[in-house]
Amino acid sequence: MANTPHFAFPFAFSSTGAAAVNEQDTPQDIQDCVARIISCELGDCPDVYDFGVPSLLFANAPIDPTAIGSAIVLWEPRAVDAILVESAGRDDPSHRVITVEVN
Repeated sequence: MANTPHFAFPFAFSSTGAAAVNEQDTPQDIQDCVARIISCELGDCPDVYDFGVPSLLFANAPIDPTAIGSAIVLWEPRAVDAILVESAGRDDPSHRVITVEVN
């Protein structure tokens, strides 16, 4: 049992039937927080309208890794020194790859 539990992301139940949790400030907790940031589009959270990243749906412009990195730095200061954001296109411009690593 975690001393300071945070719900795991995505929310799930453990084999015992309790909510799955991570200990606060562990690498898994920080990774889950970063995953929450990059999976939320700006405006999706009505209480914190500027939380998340710009919408990438139907985006014709190249992905801006700086915008994603800035959102992570703003909302998850524990990950500032441990992030790498890359953008790589494939042959088809409608397919884009984003890699975010949190060590």
